[in-house]
Amino acid sequence: EAKGGDRAPKGGNGSGKAARDGLTFTEAHRLEALPAEIERLEAEIRKLEEFLSAPDLFTREPVKFRKATEALAERQLRLAEAEDEWLRLEEKASAGG
Repeated sequence: EAKGGDRAPKGGNGSGKAARDGLTFTEAHRLEALPAEIERLEAEIRKLEEFLSAPDLFTREPVKFRKATEALAERQLRLAEAEDEWLRLEEKASAGG
C-alpha cells in the first residue's frame, strides 16, 4: 500500500500563489496545510507499524494490539483521504491558473 509520499510535496508550502488562482480562500489554505498533515499521518503510521511489528504483541497484549490495529486502519484511511484532497485541490489550482 502506498504511503503517499509519492504524490504530495514534502513540507513545502503547497502551491505558489499563481497556482492558487481558481481556489477559494479556504481551499488555498487547505492546500497549504495538507502536506504537513500528510507527513504527520505518515509518521504516525510508521510508528504504529513499528509497534505492531513485535512478533509476540498479539499474544502478550491483545488489547493493545487491537487498539493499535484500529488506529493504524483509521490513519491509513485519513491519509488516503488527505492525499485525494491534496490531489484534487492541486489539479483545481493548476486548472485555474
